[in-house]
Amino acid sequence: MHFVLTLAQQTPTSTATPTSTATSTLQFSQGLVLLFLVVGGALAAGIVVIVARRPGASAPADQAGSVIRSWIAISLVLGLLIFCGAAFLINDPTLRSTLLGGLVASVGAAVAFYFSSKTAEQAVSAAVTLAHGGSKPTGYTRDSPQDGTVGTPYTYRFMANGQPGPSFRLSHGTIPPGLVLDTDGTMYGSPTAPGTFTFTIVATNSAGTLPSSELTVTISPHSPPSSSD
Repeated sequence: MHFVLTLAQQTPTSTATPTSTATSTLQFSQGLVLLFLVVGGALAAGIVVIVARRPGASAPADQAGSVIRSWIAISLVLGLLIFCGAAFLINDPTLRSTLLGGLVASVGAAVAFYFSSKTAEQAVSAAVTLAHGGSKPTGYTRDSPQDGTVGTPYTYRFMANGQPGPSFRLSHGTIPPGLVLDTDGTMYGSPTAPGTFTFTIVATNSAGTLPSSELTVTISPHSPPSSSD
């Protein structure tokens, strides 16, 4: 009797080496998505800045320049954040480190750009004012407001020299209740309370300021019309 022995051949198992999901380059579709995020982010940043800093009636003269500076700074940081995120899709540690370092440096550059450009604009504005013969106020041409009566409309406009024309604000004291002092120097309204009111104002332009002397306005009580028999 013959016995046949069959030896099972064992096939050595190979250990699969995990492959990295990251690629050395971005695919075309990924590049389009990245471009869309950059452009869309820049547009969204512009809309947010414009809405948040919408100019009003009393907006400063450099409002438009301030909006542009804010938009550039935000767009720069947003773009770098997007590119740094995209760097993690690429299997390149050197590129990742470079972009992350660039992000830190560019955030500081964006902040420096915002404030340095603001200061530069103010310096240029002052230089232009002086080049065109700008001068600070040296005297008031109208600073003797008349007295008034409760309930009677009141208007008086302060005026001072200086180039460019100065704006006006209350410095000390109190103007009669019911009256308002505009920046163009007009004090108007309808007095609501009698009394004597003492105050000072200040005229200001880009070249300097000039306080007024002490001003006094007396508001008389309202006198009802006399009835005839």
